[in-house]
Amino acid sequence: MTDEQVVFVADHTPPLKDGRYKLELSHALESAATSKTFKNSYEFQVAGERFSIDPAEVHKLFPPDKSQGHFDNVLPHVVVTRRTLPWEREADSSHPDWSWLAILVFARGSGPVPTTGTLADLYPSTTEEGNGTLPDGTWSYGSLTEAGDPFLEYGETSTDPCVYLDITPDDFAAFGPSLADLQWNAHARQTTDPATSTTTDYATVVANRVPLPGSTSTAYLVSLEGMGPSLPQADGTYASQPSWTSIRLVSLLSWSFVVDPLEASFANILQGLNGGIDSSGSELRDSQVRLPDGYQPPGAGGQTALAAALDSGYSVLGGADGLADSPAWYRGPLLPSSLTVAAGTSWSKSLLPASSSTSLNVTVSATPTVDMSYSASWQIGRLLALADRNFATGQVSWKRDARLALNASLSQSGSLSGGSRAEYAAAMRTAIADASTIQTNLGATLSVAAASDKLLIPQSLVDWLANLALLQNVPVDYLLPDMQMLPPESLKFFNIDARWIAALLDGAWSLERQPAAQWAFDTAYQPWQQIMAGTLQSSTLGDLTAWPKSGAILNSQLVPDYWPGIQFLPTPSANLLRVEQLGPGTLLLLFDEVLTSLEVRQPPESIHFGFDIDENGNLTKPLKYVEISSDFYPTPPPHKAVKTGQADTNASLSTIPQRFSRLVQLDALASAMVTELGIADASDFTSAEFALEMVETVAGATFAIPGGG
Repeated sequence: MTDEQVVFVADHTPPLKDGRYKLELSHALESAATSKTFKNSYEFQVAGERFSIDPAEVHKLFPPDKSQGHFDNVLPHVVVTRRTLPWEREADSSHPDWSWLAILVFARGSGPVPTTGTLADLYPSTTEEGNGTLPDGTWSYGSLTEAGDPFLEYGETSTDPCVYLDITPDDFAAFGPSLADLQWNAHARQTTDPATSTTTDYATVVANRVPLPGSTSTAYLVSLEGMGPSLPQADGTYASQPSWTSIRLVSLLSWSFVVDPLEASFANILQGLNGGIDSSGSELRDSQVRLPDGYQPPGAGGQTALAAALDSGYSVLGGADGLADSPAWYRGPLLPSSLTVAAGTSWSKSLLPASSSTSLNVTVSATPTVDMSYSASWQIGRLLALADRNFATGQVSWKRDARLALNASLSQSGSLSGGSRAEYAAAMRTAIADASTIQTNLGATLSVAAASDKLLIPQSLVDWLANLALLQNVPVDYLLPDMQMLPPESLKFFNIDARWIAALLDGAWSLERQPAAQWAFDTAYQPWQQIMAGTLQSSTLGDLTAWPKSGAILNSQLVPDYWPGIQFLPTPSANLLRVEQLGPGTLLLLFDEVLTSLEVRQPPESIHFGFDIDENGNLTKPLKYVEISSDFYPTPPPHKAVKTGQADTNASLSTIPQRFSRLVQLDALASAMVTELGIADASDFTSAEFALEMVETVAGATFAIPGGG
């Protein structure tokens, strides 16, 4: 996988901002005889978002709407596809390239209640429109309009709906940005897909408040058009005491999320899987699906064969666990990744189709003396088939219809004609006990599409068997007979035992089965073989073959905290046939190829502005020098030892400027970055560089799979 390339841009200020314009033209003609001047004027409107935003322009919210996670070290943000949006209007005319938008973050119970109203609620009755309903003592956008001047722009009416917030001066000082913060709270991004060379532009607006842990928080994207002089100063005071008792701001967009306290980050949990790694880079715990070294399952003898069996993924089942009446060896379909067992033709011909589960028991020269892995697989397949009424009746009915079709075909062919009734019956018994005769009359193979040389099988039966091949509905106890195989905070890798799945599907296909000497239908047609070969395919998997070859099982806090959304990137490239949560903290993945490694990444939407939290719960910020063509940006000062290829942090801020707790002073933070990074000319540090320092890229790690490939 090639990573998407991202370029940060300070702003995309449009040539003309939204608003009313008047164009005046003057042309003078002069000659010896006369002098004349011609004048004309035109008014026009540059239209754009003002009191609402097109939902289609919202590309991404972080944290995602209605999500729950460890967001108490992040600054919420919104990404929009309209790349010029944050700079199309002005909060203050003296700073035309600063943002007019801001994100206010409130914990439930501490913020204003949004009100649905109309544009008339935003301006007083003294404007040209004369129908404004803005209350006395409330400051809003129309408060800046001179008496008798128009407030509404072309295309707007007083009855247009809007959502607004009424905020007290104290709350606005506690939650709102300063004017200087608007230089840093928006930037543009250009993303390029290396595969297609397609470049897409976005604009991003970032909040200045870190959500409160343990809260349900709501983020509001608000307009600050013309509000620059009314914004609080860096210290939370106002340049002049407000004459208003509340400020009314339009909410263009809002979303909510639940903030769990950050106990461990995605990266920390990921690095701790399988016990972490030692100084040599090796995992401290086994990453294969098998019992840990030194573990002795109940019922196992002390023979030397025990260690080898356990190393191969076996456990010992006894009467107490309900999976066997007496001690027996058992291994599920999840083999240690260093092993591979294929369902070969010779194996299947000698054992499948099975007449009963006990025919698949294997006698071994060890204690216990029986390996019941495949017999258990066959039995659970049969039980699952019987438990599904639609599949069971569908299978039995289809087999009976096939028997009738065979009888008719044999009769019509004339191959059984002549002789006595007894001779006819004997010939019929001989024919239906011969798999090749059945295939000659009904079709060489099975197919879900009608064909003259194939036997038509309902797609619903194939889909059910294909899902079973992906271990759907197989109890976890049959996959992992001993949970010691999957300790907490582990990522275990496995290859699939194809024989186990073959026995599973054969058991499911055994309904109405008769001895082959009497009715060889199940010998002639074994759907598991065609599913494995890909000549019978699930309607839900498209062109993919529903037969897994390898996989992984994750048992970690990562699952409830970050799933769905975790990325799994296999090497070599493979299709993810199944990914399913088996329990609150357990995730199963099945691939159609044997893997050599698996990269696990944080969800891509987790790219965000964020901080670290130290042992005292304080916000800190590691900074970075970015290497571009063996040079670094910004240029490190002499006392910073930065080497080519070095990716670690070389500067950090142990104190984050905050007006109040968790309300970050973005302007002061940018100044602190300039100082810590040793940037000689502060004018070289724009909102693009600020975004580059603030962005927290997704965490990830690559796990080498023992024996993979």
